[in-house]
Amino acid sequence: MYFLGPLLEWLRDLSNGRILNFHLVELSIFSLDKTIIYMIALLVIQASYLIYKKRKQDNFTINWFRELVKFVFVTYMILLVHLTVLRYDWMWWQDSFNWHRSFDELNWVPLVDTIKLTKGSTFSYWYNFFGNILWFMPFGLVVPYIFRMKHAFFKTLFWGLMFSLSIETMQFYLETGVSHIDDVIFNGAGVILGYLMYDVLQIGHMYFKRRRNNNG
Repeated sequence: MYFLGPLLEWLRDLSNGRILNFHLVELSIFSLDKTIIYMIALLVIQASYLIYKKRKQDNFTINWFRELVKFVFVTYMILLVHLTVLRYDWMWWQDSFNWHRSFDELNWVPLVDTIKLTKGSTFSYWYNFFGNILWFMPFGLVVPYIFRMKHAFFKTLFWGLMFSLSIETMQFYLETGVSHIDDVIFNGAGVILGYLMYDVLQIGHMYFKRRRNNNG
């Protein structure tokens, strides 16, 4: 770890074995630690691009809110890949894709394993169900805004499912997680909910804008 090692050690001492599923806390901190490196690189790239555009176009104006949303969204995607695929101390140069794996090892049948979780660990069930939905809600919420898409429900859902399938594929061939059709289904549900939130925000924005114009 590069940045958050002391924080992880402090949390380990603080928990002292009292926190169940502490491995999720460890995974989150490991993933965030590696994401920080990409955040720094992303800031440099984004700042360089804006400076270049400003010098090339005198009338170029920077929408700081939009740039912030872009930065947060890319950071979110990187963090999600680290949480689901490139876990803990995994490094690109330490492993390779295992192309020999058979598709028979994939979990193709939907919802069977999720239903089984209801008879076992309650935490595992809720984490698997709600976690996969919540993690993909930002995708459905932000993608239409960043790319300025209108009436783009199916486009947003398509790219959300492609991102989810990419994660499952990397998990499968890198053997860093369990690839399951349920994850794709719940991720897709998260994209849909996120897009509905985007629509609600758009309607609210248009409503207040119309009221402001009428009162103005």
